[in-house]
Amino acid sequence: MSVVWIDGLDRTGKDTQCKYLLPVISPCINIHGYNCAGIDDKTQQVIQKINVIEELEMFDRNASTQFLCNRTHLGELVYGWLYRHYYADYIYEIEAQYQDKQWFKNSSLFVFVDVPENLIKREDGNSSNGFAIDNIRKEKELFETAFRKSCVPNKKLINIDGKSIKEVNEEILEFLENRNLLKYQYDLLKA
Repeated sequence: MSVVWIDGLDRTGKDTQCKYLLPVISPCINIHGYNCAGIDDKTQQVIQKINVIEELEMFDRNASTQFLCNRTHLGELVYGWLYRHYYADYIYEIEAQYQDKQWFKNSSLFVFVDVPENLIKREDGNSSNGFAIDNIRKEKELFETAFRKSCVPNKKLINIDGKSIKEVNEEILEFLENRNLLKYQYDLLKA
């Protein structure tokens, strides 16, 4: 069993890459992140922490299942701090509890980033105001920090600036192949 986590800034191609990866690592369960909009920050922090714990426990209980996760627990480190005004450093402690598990050792994390100005253009086709650019810069910085501090052993930060969808997909597949993680997944299919 393994987990492939995809995360990063909005409009960097997470949904697209998951669509391309799904047939490669199938059979798997495709999980798309969760949202707790419309409740107060403190309650949301508690719910998000429970969600992270429950998700990792689910992976641990389902040792023979592949998972492809679009948006991850690392997003809580970024958005909890930036928009909901709380620290989610508990994420690293939760990850650390699983780092000796085989499924965790075989798991991969990909975080997509880009130049803030490119992301804004993708959204509305025009140049943006300074506030949006500053927020995206901060999100990028926080995702890069969360990526560095994450315990996930097989991880790659991908700057999509100037890359085609196919180039990003090839970069992901090459990373998985070089670490024999695709072989591991294909072996599971044969079993």
